[in-house]
Amino acid sequence: MTKTPRKPTPGPIELMVLDKSRRRCALCFHVSGDLTEKLGQIAHLDQNRANFAEDNLAFLCMSHHSLYDSKTSQHKNYTIAEVKKARDRLYEAIEQGLHIQEARKTYVGFDDDRVTLQAIIDAMGGQTMTFLREFDFGNTFPISNLEGLKVVVLDRCHAEHEFVDRELEALRKKLVETGRRLLNLIVTYTFPLQNNSSGWVKIPDEWEENDHHRFFKIIAEMNDAANGVCAAYGDLVRAGRSKLAR
Repeated sequence: MTKTPRKPTPGPIELMVLDKSRRRCALCFHVSGDLTEKLGQIAHLDQNRANFAEDNLAFLCMSHHSLYDSKTSQHKNYTIAEVKKARDRLYEAIEQGLHIQEARKTYVGFDDDRVTLQAIIDAMGGQTMTFLREFDFGNTFPISNLEGLKVVVLDRCHAEHEFVDRELEALRKKLVETGRRLLNLIVTYTFPLQNNSSGWVKIPDEWEENDHHRFFKIIAEMNDAANGVCAAYGDLVRAGRSKLAR
């Protein structure tokens, strides 16, 4: 069945759901008692995206929202009744302040995750991120400006550099994925300047003359990839600081 087009949740209704849930996922709480704040969405439980009745809405993390909406024969999906019960139990826990108690706890691996986050910030948070936020890839640039990104994407891709927290690890993988896309574009389409030994590279100028459309399409792809890295880095840092603050 084709889903009805998604309409924005009316402001007062959205605020009500966010306030009652405190951005805690009903199914994370239901499955594992997890009361930590999540990146998520307001789900329409009957999958009618025009039905904004309070009883039809629940805040779910991205993973559980996708799983709830999926149609698969590989496993028994969550039922609408199950999610509603989970939501109601979550609201009761929030009213009792259990989410505040949970927020004061530190999980196993908390200190390791603080170190992991700081290592990413140290590698990328200075020159690399300033460059990616401001640069237009139609110009010449020193490849050394991407050293921090290469460290995070290429050098720290093994298990010892992963987060213990699943949400932070998912965000780190997103950063690696977007960073790898940008680096692949740079390796494919930029070349060292002639008689240049200092590591400056550029998309060849003759490409603009020979194929104007292709030249600017490549620049747009690189700029879009850089924006993706900036967004992924920002999501990770904000979530990390929220989760790992003492």
